[in-house]
Amino acid sequence: MSFAKRKRDNPSSSRELGNLGELNNDIPFDVLSRLPTKYMPRLKCVCKGWNRLISDPIFMKVQSQKREPVSGFIFQQRYRWCGEDIPTVTYIPVGKQDAEAELFQTVFDFLPEHVVVLSSCNGLVFCRSCFPKVDPCFYICNPLNHEWIRLEWDEETNREDTFALAFDPCKDILGTSAKFKLVKVKQVETEADVSCFSIDMYTSDTGAWKKSVGICKCNSNLYENRGVFVEGVLHWLTDGDEILTFHVEIDLTWLVSVPLPADEFSSIPEACIGDSDGKLHYIIVSQYGLQVWCIEDYFESRWSLKISKTLEELEEQHTQLLYNFRQRVTQRLSVEMEPWVDLLAFKDGYLLMRVSLKIMLYNIDTNTMQLLCSDSKLDEVWTVETSSCSMKCLNDYDFWLYATWAFQPSSLFLFFLHDKNGISRPNEFSSVSVLQACRGMLSDEAWGYFSSMTTDHGIYPGEDHYVHMVHVLGRAGHIKEVEELILSMPFQPGASAWQTLLNACQVH
Repeated sequence: MSFAKRKRDNPSSSRELGNLGELNNDIPFDVLSRLPTKYMPRLKCVCKGWNRLISDPIFMKVQSQKREPVSGFIFQQRYRWCGEDIPTVTYIPVGKQDAEAELFQTVFDFLPEHVVVLSSCNGLVFCRSCFPKVDPCFYICNPLNHEWIRLEWDEETNREDTFALAFDPCKDILGTSAKFKLVKVKQVETEADVSCFSIDMYTSDTGAWKKSVGICKCNSNLYENRGVFVEGVLHWLTDGDEILTFHVEIDLTWLVSVPLPADEFSSIPEACIGDSDGKLHYIIVSQYGLQVWCIEDYFESRWSLKISKTLEELEEQHTQLLYNFRQRVTQRLSVEMEPWVDLLAFKDGYLLMRVSLKIMLYNIDTNTMQLLCSDSKLDEVWTVETSSCSMKCLNDYDFWLYATWAFQPSSLFLFFLHDKNGISRPNEFSSVSVLQACRGMLSDEAWGYFSSMTTDHGIYPGEDHYVHMVHVLGRAGHIKEVEELILSMPFQPGASAWQTLLNACQVH
């Protein structure tokens, strides 16, 4: 008997189910409010009663105030100097332990064109058109239900302007919480040659931009242009010792000092800001280790130290993922050098970071670290799409993204060009790309580049360099050399190195 037939045979059960949302007790409310928010759109389709209950403003208020676990991060790479945008947006889910994350690169396919993600806030994402584009525009979208609206590109807007999205779904109990605000930050100079930040704000209520009444004097630049929205206030980390803050409701801008000034470090630290438990957090990795600070008072710039771990403690507790950690972290002495550790984002206790060529997730509450994926896995699908970018626009890190099988000659040529002509010094990232490009039986060339890393450029090979070298030698049939190289590693060889050796033994 089909489900439809059984339903017709028992109409009373259907009426009871439909009236479930109208009972005079709190059981349905209590049960449904305990479920994750992502299930609500489907649960509304069960019956009219559930639809009315879930659509009720009071239920929406309770549901939106729940702290949902982090589901994932949006990742998109950009060129430093090239005028073209990289169209691929990768969603990195969070949740599976002891396994690399499955990447999704079709999350924004419901939009009418390729986009660059500029900001996200409480489920909404703000994007712009990919350049080059004759008639660019902005999009506000919800990737969960594929709803989106288009915003016109203002004539005064520059593609390099900094934007942030402010959206609080639990602010308005009357059900008008779909309102959002966009904030645009520009660095300008006054007539007195004083550098300051000016702020424009777009509100969905009026559909128009409005200039903020005040400006904020600051000689620093915004760091990576990422705005963090916490309790009605937007925050941007600067490359100085301050955080730019803007209260979207009362139109107030001010600066908050970071807990540790730059002159306390002998090498350049890496830092980011984020929110957890409804408070702004400042995370820094330096010669002193990993520190997580929480803001206590905005106007007095008072912070409390939440977590502090030395670099040795981190390496000892996560030996499978970290090695020579102090040496790697403290070797960055100028901003031109690529950081070994790059703090990408922080949300609800989860720190997303790039360590060498791997994307990792660190839970500060449980002290667990997970390998999500490698950088090369993020680049595979768009390498060909962006291959038309002019060579002179690339830096070392950019051309490493080209080092796939399809671009072996260009990768080696770019390395030679950078090395001999002094465009910029090779680093650990560009060296990996060269070794990866040598996989086509170029074992002699690979040995030469591998040796020159230390002798000519002072770069100490890491695990990724060794693994690519093992792959090159294995493909060439040098099994004995592969085994000797693995045993000579200055750290515990990982599973990928031994797996590569086994694969080579099967072939040869």
